[in-house]
Amino acid sequence: MEVLWEKILFWKKKPRMYKQDVDFVLHHIEEQNITVVEVLIEPYKGVKYHYLQARIVEDEGLARLQYGYTLLEPGEHDIDDLNSDEEFFIIMGDILQEILLKQIEHDEQTGTDNTQKFNPQ
Repeated sequence: MEVLWEKILFWKKKPRMYKQDVDFVLHHIEEQNITVVEVLIEPYKGVKYHYLQARIVEDEGLARLQYGYTLLEPGEHDIDDLNSDEEFFIIMGDILQEILLKQIEHDEQTGTDNTQKFNPQ
């Protein structure tokens, strides 16, 4: 089931910065050409999903991170419960923000100018 979600990027409180290989791990599935995120933190440990196309939308001075995702393995959760769990959405948004920041950092170091929409598949 594909779901679309938006996250306002500029919160009054600082978002938690999740670390790859500590809080989440990325698995590339060659046959499907997708990258799967596996959450390593409680209470979502074992949940696996992948992002669909992501973009930043600016509206009245606020930037929102808009992305779709597909849950692949709900871990010990009900899929419908996860799809309506606001805390899980926030965590997914924070993880995606970390992935995007790492990509930007990589692009700056390598001199890559990637202005297209980010497609994390």
